[in-house]
Amino acid sequence: MGIADARFGGEVITKKGKVFKFDDIGCMIKFIKSGGVEQKDIQQTVVINYSKQNDFINTDKAFFLVDDIIKSPMNFHIAAFPSSGEATKILPGRKPLSWNELYQQIE
Repeated sequence: MGIADARFGGEVITKKGKVFKFDDIGCMIKFIKSGGVEQKDIQQTVVINYSKQNDFINTDKAFFLVDDIIKSPMNFHIAAFPSSGEATKILPGRKPLSWNELYQQIE
């Protein structure tokens, strides 16, 4: 399957250099939680900056918004941003989530 809309993409990169690509951040989280790759084997997880395609952000440094107004390819409604300020430009008044907060919300 190809990447439907790069604004919502993410990647899991293993210590051996294997790259798993996702067109929705929610799918990436579900893959990690399902054991698609063991946590100990993950070197890095990155997401694409919603405001600037081809700009990857380490998930630990990203800020996330979840809202039905965000139309991601697999309907998780998640967008990633490099700063809290960038996120609130898109949805003023909404508190962006950290990676850990977002990770806990996805089942």
